[in-house]
Order: sequence, then structure tokens, then C-alpha cells
Amino acid sequence: MLRFRPRCTGLPERSCPDRARSRHQVNDAAHRELRYGRRMIPRYTPKAFAELWSDRNRYQTWLEVELAACEAMEVEGLVPAGTARAVRDKNITLNAARIEEIEQTTRHDIIAFLTHVEELAGEPARWLHRGMTSSDVVDTSFSLLLVRAADLLLERTDGLIAALAARAKEHARTPLIGRSHGIHAEPVTFGVALAGHLAEIKRGKLRLQRAKLEVACGKIAGAVGTYAHLSPSIEERALSGLGLSAETVSTQVVARDRHAAFFLALSLLATGIERLAINVRHWQRTEVGEAEEFFKIYKLEVVVIPTNQPMVRADSHDLVYRTERAKFDAVADEAFEAGGGEGEAVGSGTEEGEAVEAFGVRGRGGFEVVGDVDGRNLGSDDDGTA
Repeated sequence: MLRFRPRCTGLPERSCPDRARSRHQVNDAAHRELRYGRRMIPRYTPKAFAELWSDRNRYQTWLEVELAACEAMEVEGLVPAGTARAVRDKNITLNAARIEEIEQTTRHDIIAFLTHVEELAGEPARWLHRGMTSSDVVDTSFSLLLVRAADLLLERTDGLIAALAARAKEHARTPLIGRSHGIHAEPVTFGVALAGHLAEIKRGKLRLQRAKLEVACGKIAGAVGTYAHLSPSIEERALSGLGLSAETVSTQVVARDRHAAFFLALSLLATGIERLAINVRHWQRTEVGEAEEFFKIYKLEVVVIPTNQPMVRADSHDLVYRTERAKFDAVADEAFEAGGGEGEAVGSGTEEGEAVEAFGVRGRGGFEVVGDVDGRNLGSDDDGTA
């Protein structure tokens, strides 16, 4: 049976050691992938998202939640005044490798984290986590990360919207052959085609804004949400300081339908980007020739792409996504399965979903929607079907 270090209140850190042991049977790469999701290929991961979802930042966000809760407890006299400030003044730098090393012994991520914080901050850190449960920290910090990721995505989406609006206006009168099932139909304009994509991306932005508000929710209510050693006022004060609201009805975890709604919004925005990428690829087909490859990607007048070599392309988003519906189904299934489980934050696909979406919104070369538009072919009747 695991031995848990008593906190200064005289209460054990966790009241359910069997659950703590079962959650960390194996601490290897496969286990980490199961808990936190597969990491996105660095080539497609924007730097801001790589940092946001790094282990170092995850643990730093845990500490942010712990200190916010500690400050709220100070107000109600549950911990000595100035405790949170004493820890902050240490200006500690968390070491993710050290936390994982400790976890090999404790078989519990939060205990390993708190042990490392105490190593660095000393005696004041022993007051952290008083009366709390792991999900208070893990779920609340996960919400914080999702909100911050949404802010980054919304900023990039604004850039894409501006680029689409500019090109749609530029080509408002550029003729384009309309197609129905790939067959030539009535003539339209290239601007109208881009305007349709613009409207879809704007709807996706609104969905993401609503989902951000819904997921901006945490809990600091203790085991199974009973407030046995805390109070709703402590929860409200701590969460408001983090920019979050409190879960409507507190349980062991933040409700998983919030996560599902967030990932659905991501999925719908991503499919809009994917549809644009597929159309760009179609316009660039040799037999269509209505748009051209980005010169600045390849730096060559003519590009021969070996079939067995990966290339960075303007339409690479659909290669990364494969199908957004399948991706969302997997995330949604895990979200609802986790809702009745041990209280783990839903991490499957989190970093990948955010990073891929960010790459899809902006790409590697900025907010250009297509390369060069060949007006001679936009209204052509010569073998332009696909």
C-alpha cells in the first residue's frame, strides 16, 4: 500500500490510494500518449502551441491554480496569510523531468508535482492543495489551457478572414466557371467562390468563441465536489482570479460535454479550412489551371515532386487531418467515457487538435489563400472538369 505524506492539516494528501495506484500502473511513452495525447509533428506545430502544451507549461499552470486556491483560502483563514506570496517570491522553475522521476515512486502525478514544488519552495508549499482533489487542479488547469489556445486560434482565424475578404474583393468580377458535381454549370466569379469560404470561416469563428466561453469553467470543490474542506466562496474567488467560472453543479470533474463542445467547434472550423484547401488543390490541377502553386514555398519555377517524398504544400491540411469527422468522433467518445471515470482531464488529441488547427488556419507561409490566379482559365471550357 502506498504511503502518502501527511499535509500540515493532518489530513492525508489523498483519501483513495488504490485509485492513485491504478491510475499510474505504467509510466512509459505509451502511457503518456494515452493520458495526454500523441504529440503533433514538430514541423506542423506553431511555436506558440508547442510551448502552450509543453510539459513545463502544464505543470506551471497547475502551480498557477494551486496558488490561486491558496490565496482564496488565505482570505477565509484556512491557511496562513502570505503563503501564496511566499511561494511566488521563490520564483521557482519547475523541472518536468524531476516530477516524472518522483512519479515513478509515488505513482501519482499531483503528489509528484507537489513534492517537487516543496523541494523548490520549502515549508510554505506544504499548505498548497489543502482540502483539494486532483481534478480541482488538473481539470481547472486544462480549462485554462483550452481558453488560451482558443485565444491563439481566434487571432489566427482573424488573419485568415482578412486574407479571404481581401482576395474575394479583389476577384469580385473575375469570371469562374461554376461546377455541379464537378461538371461545368453556369458562370460565377472567383470572388463569390472565396466569399462562400469566408462566410464559413466566420461561422466557425463564432462557434469557437461560444465554445471558449463554455469551456472557461473550473472546479475547486474537493473530492466528488462536496466542499467538505472548502467552500463555494473559496472556489468562486479562486476561479474568478483565473478568469474562469465555477462548474454549475460540482462533481468530481468538470463536465465533459464542455470539452466535447469545444472540440466540435474546432472540428467544424477545421473542416471549413479543409474544404478551402481541397478547392485550392482543385484549382491548381494541371487540367484546370485556375490557380498556381505558391512560388515562395518551393522557390522554383517548375517543381517535380517525387511520389515517395513528403512535401510541404499549400493544401497539406487535409493530409494532416485525414477526416475531421473521425477525429472529432474519437475525442467526443473519450470525453463522454471519461465523464464517468477517474476524473482525468480529456487530453487525447488536445495538443494535436490545437496545433493542427493552428497550422491549418495560417499554414507555413502566412495568410495567402491561393497563389496566382490565372484569369485565362477561370472561365475556360477546355477540359476543366475534375
